[in-house]
Amino acid sequence: FSPVTIILGGVGTGGRAFDGRLRQPGLGVKRPRGFINEAEVPVAARIAIPCGLAAAAVACAYQAGTSMSTVLRPALQIAKKEGARIDALERVKQLGGNALRDPLFARAFTLLAGPTEGGVVSIEDLVPQQGLDVPLSVRDAECGRVQEPPWVTDEALAAPSENTRVVLAIDVHGGFAALSFQRAEGPMLEGLDLRAPLGAQPVMRGVPRVKPGSALSAPAPIGLLLGENGAVTSVVAQPAAARVDVPSLMLTRDAGTRRVDRVK
Repeated sequence: FSPVTIILGGVGTGGRAFDGRLRQPGLGVKRPRGFINEAEVPVAARIAIPCGLAAAAVACAYQAGTSMSTVLRPALQIAKKEGARIDALERVKQLGGNALRDPLFARAFTLLAGPTEGGVVSIEDLVPQQGLDVPLSVRDAECGRVQEPPWVTDEALAAPSENTRVVLAIDVHGGFAALSFQRAEGPMLEGLDLRAPLGAQPVMRGVPRVKPGSALSAPAPIGLLLGENGAVTSVVAQPAAARVDVPSLMLTRDAGTRRVDRVK
C-alpha cells in the first residue's frame, strides 16, 4: 500500500508513467465540520488511499505476456516458504487492480478510517482511479536528457525521502523499466498484517478541503536517459533525491550488442 511510480520505455514501447501515488480520501462523503487544531486530528483522518495495485495492473497490461497473476507468483512462493499470510496476495492475484473493492480490504480500510472513526474513507475511494497511465515528460537534467513522470515538477516537488526504494530493469527485447516506492508508515489494517498508508490531509475548520481523489505528492527519482538520436540508452535512479539529476544507479544497454551493464 506504498506510494508507487512505474515507468516504461524503450524498443516497441512509448515512454509511459503509471501513477500509483496515494490519493486523498473522501469521495462521495459530505464535507465534515473539520477539526479546529492539529492536536485533535485522529490517525484515521490521515489515512490515504493506495493506488499502487491499480497502477501496477495497468503497467502489466502494457507488456505482452505479463499479468498481475504472473508477477505475483514469485511473491506467493516466498510467502509460503516463510510461513507468511497469503490471503491478501491471493486476492490481488485474482482481482488485480480491483482488489481494494474486495471485502477483505474494503472492510479493513473502512473500519480503520471511516467516518465513525473520524476519517473520511469510503467504498467509492477504493474503486480504481482512471487515467493512471500518461506519457513521460522530457527534461534536461545534469546527467543529460531524461524522460520522467510528468508529476515530478519543480512547482509540486515532494521532499526527498530516506524511505525511497527503487528497482531498475532492462529486458532482452530492449524494454526499460523502473519503479520507485516509499514504505507505508501507518497503523495496521485489521486482519491483514498490512499497514495503512498515512499522508491524507485532514479537513480543518475554515480551511478549503483538499479535493477527494486528488494525488498526494511523492518523490519519484527514476528516469530514462536518452541518447543523441532520442532513443533510450539507460534507466537511472537517484533514491536520495526527489527527482533524477545526478543518478547514483544506472543500467545501460548497448543497442548493437544488446549487452546490459550496471554503470553505477
